Amino acid sequence: MDIEASQAEAAVKITKSFPLTDECSPYKAMVADRKAKQGPLFLWWMACHAWVRDNVYVIHALWALYRAYIKCAEFDEDLNKANELGLTCVKMMQSLLECMMLQAEKVEMFKKYQRPVDALHAKYSVSTKGQVCGDTEWGHLQIDATSLFLLTLAQITASGLQVVRNFDEVAFIQNLVYYIETGYRTPDFGIWERGDKTNQGIRELNASSIGMVKAALQAMNDVGDLFGDGSRRSAIHVLPDEIEQCSAVLSSMLPRESFSKETDAALLTIISYPGFAVEDAELVERTRDTITSKLLGKYGCRRFLRDGYRTALEDPYRLYYNKSELQQFENIECEWPLFLCFLMLDAMYNKNLEEAEDYWQRLESVIVSSGKGFRLIPELYKVEREHVAGEKSERGSQPRVSDGATPYLWAQSLYVICCLLYEGFLTPAELDPLSRRMSSQEKRPPCEVQVTILAQTKEVQRELLANGITVQCVDEIDPVFTILPASSLAEIHARIGQSKKLNLSGRPLDRDVGLLSTSRLYQIGNKFVIFTPQNGLSDFSNISLNRFMKSTVLGTIKKINTGYLGGARVVMRNLSDFFRTTPVSKLEFNDSAWEFPSGELEAKNQFSLLSDAGNYEKNGFSVARRTIPIRRGDSIKGRSSYNLVHKVSMQLRSIGLGSNDNGSSPAAGSTPENNTSHLRSMLKTNAINTDLDSVGPDHDVSVNGQNVTVRTLMEEVYTKSCEFRLWALIRLAAGLLRKNLDELGKAVTHLLVRQKQITVGMPSKKEEAITSPKTNEELKAIMHRAYSNDPNAFTLSQEIIISLGSLVRTEPKLFVEMFRLRIGLIIQVLASELVRIRNLSAADAAENLMTISPFELKSMLFSLLSGRLLEEYVYDGDAPKETRTGIGSFRRHIEERKSMRKSMRKIDGDGRTDSPTPASDADDEELSEDDFQFGIWLRHRRIDGALNRVPNNFYATLWDTVNRLPQGIRINDTILHWGLTQEMTRREMKFALEVEQVVEALWLLGRLDRVVQCDEPKIPTDRPLDIDFVLRKANDIFVQHNREMGTIVLECCGSGNICDGARGICRHLYDSAPAGEYGTSHYFIKAMIEMFT
Repeated sequence: MDIEASQAEAAVKITKSFPLTDECSPYKAMVADRKAKQGPLFLWWMACHAWVRDNVYVIHALWALYRAYIKCAEFDEDLNKANELGLTCVKMMQSLLECMMLQAEKVEMFKKYQRPVDALHAKYSVSTKGQVCGDTEWGHLQIDATSLFLLTLAQITASGLQVVRNFDEVAFIQNLVYYIETGYRTPDFGIWERGDKTNQGIRELNASSIGMVKAALQAMNDVGDLFGDGSRRSAIHVLPDEIEQCSAVLSSMLPRESFSKETDAALLTIISYPGFAVEDAELVERTRDTITSKLLGKYGCRRFLRDGYRTALEDPYRLYYNKSELQQFENIECEWPLFLCFLMLDAMYNKNLEEAEDYWQRLESVIVSSGKGFRLIPELYKVEREHVAGEKSERGSQPRVSDGATPYLWAQSLYVICCLLYEGFLTPAELDPLSRRMSSQEKRPPCEVQVTILAQTKEVQRELLANGITVQCVDEIDPVFTILPASSLAEIHARIGQSKKLNLSGRPLDRDVGLLSTSRLYQIGNKFVIFTPQNGLSDFSNISLNRFMKSTVLGTIKKINTGYLGGARVVMRNLSDFFRTTPVSKLEFNDSAWEFPSGELEAKNQFSLLSDAGNYEKNGFSVARRTIPIRRGDSIKGRSSYNLVHKVSMQLRSIGLGSNDNGSSPAAGSTPENNTSHLRSMLKTNAINTDLDSVGPDHDVSVNGQNVTVRTLMEEVYTKSCEFRLWALIRLAAGLLRKNLDELGKAVTHLLVRQKQITVGMPSKKEEAITSPKTNEELKAIMHRAYSNDPNAFTLSQEIIISLGSLVRTEPKLFVEMFRLRIGLIIQVLASELVRIRNLSAADAAENLMTISPFELKSMLFSLLSGRLLEEYVYDGDAPKETRTGIGSFRRHIEERKSMRKSMRKIDGDGRTDSPTPASDADDEELSEDDFQFGIWLRHRRIDGALNRVPNNFYATLWDTVNRLPQGIRINDTILHWGLTQEMTRREMKFALEVEQVVEALWLLGRLDRVVQCDEPKIPTDRPLDIDFVLRKANDIFVQHNREMGTIVLECCGSGNICDGARGICRHLYDSAPAGEYGTSHYFIKAMIEMFT
């Protein structure tokens, strides 16, 4: 009886708190007339406009009330209210769905092109459900709004309410999944609808949008079927790779919101209710702390720093801001009570009752009472004009007044939910039937990865067996399984979601099917289907021909066989052994005419990665690696012609060039060697009368009495070169043919979505930035402009970008504090490393760089990124071995040596080297293997300069310095002006990119680190801080100090002989440690003290 009484009392209290029938109640509108033809769509303060996002949050409030009434209903009256609320939720969701379905053609177009004009509209007409403004008249591309709708659909469906009514709606929901799944790489206008914070309509990648996409994809994947009848025919199919892409990008962005917003209160929607999109509890806490420390105030949270919306200083007649006026909004940004609701919900879900009570009290203090006594949440609180000066001088010191819509529908809806949770009518779990809240609260149990390796041919199977690896061949597997290529899975998804009535296709075929999707066991009809990874079946390219991967593949398989790989438990068995321990993904289709894919597993690569050089050598042919030197300076000008192409083509037709990738020398005097030498001489010749650029690729030449085009001959050269792994010739031919590698577009996207911009071309020449995802045609045009006269670099730069795109996915920590990757500088550094490790001239190093395999190239890049100095790769058989000097020991060197005393030789007055003393002998023994190497710091700085890698907090510290210098900082006659700090905030990524553009003037790499190491000086503010002057002054002090000490500097600058250091700076200063008694910072500080004291 007590329980029944308490339930009845709860129902009465809910009714009293949220009167749904009172004509004056703000909640009356929430129970709209379901019989109305247009359905219940709630308008905002702008007449007749219904925002998708606002309506979805109203649905959340009604759904919460429905759940509360169902929980405590005792009488029929309460049950009727609950049913009415539930039906209203369903009707509202259906109305929003109908609005979107009226724009089905936009969904179809957006899937293909991701153009803003094809985006679903962000708001609709209340009366007609149609559009209320044009495609370009509003920032409609708001992926978070569509994702929020799908997330809410999944949660409501999981609670027992059925929204979707037929298979056409199922198909449309499936297409909405395809619509948002590229959200991790699609810049949008964001949750605030105006793009970047200047309101210029510039779209950005927004973490809040990406997080909501991830939450929606996970929820749709978890909900099962939309009809609630257990049938898989109404299930929505989500590729796990798209979820993982969102997760990776989101982790790299948080707590940043976008390029222009260093953080945003909107992130609360994804780290907590309703998104719960971040599994990393530490990252969630860091993001929350960033928001509360930078944005939280007495009345709520600012949306983001320097937000001018509805402030007293905003020009109400102008939509866009000038960059220079953003600083005037600092400290007077409007505060939104909406985010107090989000913070309270976050505290409730985290069971932090003390914080929940604090935010509840804050909410109570900002509530506005209506004339009828109803408690309303206003849109925002603003500082009035007369209090602006006081608020600017001390934030939070002045009173604010409510402004905007009251009640604010979004905030009022969340307030309803807060009340229901605070009063105990609901528990947080009841508003999360999919248990999304547990993602960051519960540790996942350890799992094991099941791996099956299938040999494509008997030859491969025998070779693996010879290396101690036993695997099945494709034709030996149990007949219950069908093996298909990944392209067949792409074709299947191209059929899923088709609707003739709505003119909708399925998933676009040009989208990749990732490794996670092909790592599942599928049931299609009565067959169990396994799809091979798409990476192994990529289209033909010179990277796929990389035979140096052989040892890596074998080594990886052996590691898998041991049971552990990268710290994960791995089990390798035959396919049939995993059948009972592998979950099955069942694919069902509504199209009865659908046919099972008939494709067979085919090898699209012409060559197996496991094939050995001996396969070619047994035919009597052999060719040394690195035998086709192509000098960068010769390039295409004055060298490449159709005559050369013809000769090379005929030469390749007449001889067989074997592959000897292990680097062994060919037999002396062999015919292939002689032919190769002849081919090499032909490639080097400049006695060519007709240039390829002059005649064009379609120029006809006569070969054996037949006319063929230059392009045809060059294609033959390329194909033959690929077959025999002649990397220099491959790159030259590919560059002349302007071939784009298949993986280039994806690699560029992987880098860009992780906030790593790319520049191609050589410094100070035709360097061009890539700042947004591009089509293959656009990338080809950019590469052609950047490397129009250098076909070798045209191809090599693509390989570097592809390698960086791979590494940024697998080793994201290597790219911390790097925002722009300059490919031209990276090529220069790679060549300089070859100069060092192979003792070559600069020209020979450029030549050798073209001959290394893609595997070697990627290995070199990994070493540079990870902070290891490169040493020569020594090949013993097929196993690559690397000896290196660890750059990670630099700091240890600093501490152990305390500077240059142990890195320089003492010189006597006559310039002779002193005899070593017993103490110095002891020092040498102590340092042993880690002893100092001349040039180590110079190389380190060149690498960091090429990668634009800076220390943690460098840009924030530089912002602080520039902000105190009204005249800015002068760098090589370029001013880093104080005005930048007025346009951008301290940790804004746009500021970092602006600084890099200025620092790019210092393309002499040894100088970039000088700027990076500048401390924060207390200097006069009447003139710019001239970095060049600081460098020269520090150099003078360095040379004088070392002259007094009698160090090796006496051999050059110390005796008046200017050395080869950049811009007259002693090269030994460039090669000094950054810290310590004799470090570069020591001399910089001295220089600045002398300058400003």
